[in-house]
Amino acid sequence: MNNIRSIALLVGLLFSSFSFASMSAAMEAINAGDYQTAASLLAAEVASEDAEAQYQMGLLLADGKGVAANMDEAVAHMQLAAMQEHEAAIEWLTSRGIEPEGNPEDDC
Repeated sequence: MNNIRSIALLVGLLFSSFSFASMSAAMEAINAGDYQTAASLLAAEVASEDAEAQYQMGLLLADGKGVAANMDEAVAHMQLAAMQEHEAAIEWLTSRGIEPEGNPEDDC
């Protein structure tokens, strides 16, 4: 049983370090102005429900950097990030008059 736990922990650590490396590379690409590479790297992280990746992809989609501009998709990505309490995504949405879905303040 301990072997199974050890293997599960190792696999989890490998995936988390891969995720960190992908996000790091995506941010480097954004900072270098290589938005197509950034979008490709972010796509996998978006699929794994990474809030920062969802936020960054939303920004790329809103500005049409590395991808075709698509405000509906940008909002959808921002909503996914906001549901995970990503502050910048919440601010982005509210600054455009869009109510974040799943906003914890709605429960008050």
